[in-house]
Amino acid sequence: MRTEFVPRPLGPATGLRACFGRSFVGPRPSESAPDKARRRRRYRRRVSARRRNAVRRACSRPKPGGLLKQALSPLGLLAILGCCAGWIAAGDAPEPVEELYLTREAALREIFTQGETISAARLELTSEEKGRIEARLKRRLFEDRFEVYRGVNAAGSVSGYALITEEIGKFQPITFIAGITPKAAVKDVAVMVYRETIGSDVKRRRFLSQFPGMTAKDEFRLNRDIIHISGATLSSRAIARGVQKALIAIDECLLGKAKRQNLEWKGVAWKPLEEAKNPPIASAKDPPGAAPVRRVRYLMGTILEAVCYGDPAQVEPALQAAFAEVARLEGLLSTFREESEISQVNREAAARPVRVSADTLACVEAALEFSRRTAGAFDPTLARDGYQAVAIDREGSAVRFLRPGLKLDLGGIGKGYALDRAARVLEQRGMTRALFNFGGQVLALDAPPGLPAWIVPVRDPERDDRLLGHYEIVRASVSTSGNYERGKHILDPRTMRPAEGVLSATVCARSATDADALSTSLDVLGAEAAPELLKAVAGGAALVVPAAGKEPFQFEAPGGPRFVRAPPPH
Repeated sequence: MRTEFVPRPLGPATGLRACFGRSFVGPRPSESAPDKARRRRRYRRRVSARRRNAVRRACSRPKPGGLLKQALSPLGLLAILGCCAGWIAAGDAPEPVEELYLTREAALREIFTQGETISAARLELTSEEKGRIEARLKRRLFEDRFEVYRGVNAAGSVSGYALITEEIGKFQPITFIAGITPKAAVKDVAVMVYRETIGSDVKRRRFLSQFPGMTAKDEFRLNRDIIHISGATLSSRAIARGVQKALIAIDECLLGKAKRQNLEWKGVAWKPLEEAKNPPIASAKDPPGAAPVRRVRYLMGTILEAVCYGDPAQVEPALQAAFAEVARLEGLLSTFREESEISQVNREAAARPVRVSADTLACVEAALEFSRRTAGAFDPTLARDGYQAVAIDREGSAVRFLRPGLKLDLGGIGKGYALDRAARVLEQRGMTRALFNFGGQVLALDAPPGLPAWIVPVRDPERDDRLLGHYEIVRASVSTSGNYERGKHILDPRTMRPAEGVLSATVCARSATDADALSTSLDVLGAEAAPELLKAVAGGAALVVPAAGKEPFQFEAPGGPRFVRAPPPH
C-alpha cells in the first residue's frame, strides 16, 4: 500500500484541537517565572506518581489462580486465540503510518493570529553563523538553510518568528514548527509530519506544552528540563533538540547582535486547507519519489523495517521481494524450524555429510572464518573450539561434524547475512535509496534525497534515555551487541560463561554480515581487539563501551564512517 499524505480536515475547532488536544479551552495566559516553575513541578510530580503506581501494579502479587482464571475465561481465551491467529495468518507487524498532522498553512495559523501579516524568507547560513549556532548547540548542525516566517501586527511591529525544521527521531525525520517571540523565547511548538513506527504521542499538547516560555539559556535536558513521553524517548529527545535549534538559530540570525539586515521577506501565498496536499518539506523541485515508502515484517524472531525512496509503483514490489528473500533465508538458517537446513545439519551431520544450499554453505563458511579470526571468541557451535570440528565440502556443498554433540547456531551472523541479501535484491530492482532496520541492526544504501547520509543513533547502555552520539553512514551497516539488555545473554564460547567487561559494542562495516559478527566478537574480546579485527574490514569503525564506568573506546579504520559524539551530560 502506498504511503500518502492525507491532511485531516482542520476547521477552527478541529485545528485548535490538533495542536492543543481535546482539553483545549483557550490560549494559556501569560505566566510569570514562578508560576511557570510551579506548573512544571506539578507536572513532574504527576508523572512520577503515575510511574510509581505503574510499578506497584506490575509488582503486586496476583491472587492464587487469578491469572489462570483470567486466561481461561471466555474473553481471555478469545484474546489468546486472536493473537495467535493474527501472527500465524499474517506474520507481519503493524505497518508504520506516515501522518501529516498539520499543513504549512495550518501550522502557521497555530503560531500566528489571524490579524498578523505573515511573510517568509529563505535563511541561507554563512559559515560564521553556522559555527556560532553549533557552538551554542554543542553539536553539529546539518542544515545550511532554514525556512523562516515573520509575523507583523497591525501596528507594524514584529510579533514573532516561526521556523519549520526537522530532527531525526529513531531513524526518520520529524517535521515540526517552532514559534519564537521577539524576546527569544519559545512561543509554541506543533508537530507537522511524523514518520516513525511508534512514538507519535510527542505530537500531543501534554508534551509540547513544556516548551513555551523556554529561552536559549535553558538546557533542554530530557527528564530534567523536559519530561519525555514513555515509549517515545528518542522522539521526545528529537523534538527537544529541534526546538532548541530553532530558538538558537532565530536568536543568532534574526534577534542577536549579529542579526541579518538583508533578508528578503515575501508575503505567504495561502492555499485552502483542503488543497494543501503536500508536506512542508516537499517542493515543486523535488524529484518523483521524494516521500519514502515504509514497510514492516516480523522475520527471524524480530521486526524488519524497510524505508525506500523511489517511484511507489516500483518500490512496493521491490520491498516485497526483499522481504521474501529474508523469509526464504529464515527457512534455511533458523534453528527454531525443524525443516530448516541448519536443523537437518544439527540432527545428521555427526553421522554423515549433509548437503545444503549455496546460501546456507556461504553463511556457515562466513561464521567459521570469523571463528578463526577471533580464535574462537566467535563460534557458531557455542562450544569450546567447536568450530575446528566443522568440516566444509565446497564441491559437494555439504557440512559434516567431526565430533558428536555439536550444533550450529547462526544467530550471531544470520541477520547480517540476510540484510546483505535483501539489499542485493532491492538494488537488482533499481532501488538504491533505502535503509533496513532489523531488530536494531541497520543497513543503509544511498542517502535519502537532499541529505548527505543516514543518521544512526547509538544509545548509552548505562542510561536508556541518553545517546552516546550517532554515525553518519552511506552504503554501510551498523550493529550493536550488548549485555545490558535482558541480562547477560552473550556467552564467551571459550569459557562457556557470560562475557564480562563490555556493556556494548557497536561496529560499522560495508557488509552487514561483517558488522553483525564483529559486534558480537568485540562484546567478548573487548575494546583492545578492535584495531586488529577491523584493520582489514572495508569501512570499519567501532565504539566499545567498557563496564565499570570507563570511557568508551572509539576506533575508525581508513574510510570508516564518522562518529559524532553527543554533548556531555550536565
